[in-house]
Amino acid sequence: MLAAHPGDEALTLLERSSRTEHWTARAGCASSDPDLFFHDTDTPAARDAKAICRDCPVAAECLAVAVQQQVRHGIWGGLLPSERRPLHAADARNRKSGRHSRAHG
Repeated sequence: MLAAHPGDEALTLLERSSRTEHWTARAGCASSDPDLFFHDTDTPAARDAKAICRDCPVAAECLAVAVQQQVRHGIWGGLLPSERRPLHAADARNRKSGRHSRAHG
């Protein structure tokens, strides 16, 4: 099923993940150098980080956190900041219109 608004699916996943074990315990990046994920542009190192995210079982939860918290730097859920901007905008619209998830408080 497609989400009614961009970003809704990621926010739903965040809400669901908050009721289960913490998603970071299963993150594919947990054993990687954190510096690998702090790139804001598409570089060879950023592509290496995104490759880890592609195989990560909790990439959607990671992305949902980045969207919810309006994270502006680094690779989260396999996306660069420029790739997350449309999701940030959708989340802001959802918050403004009252369609945000209970995970927002």
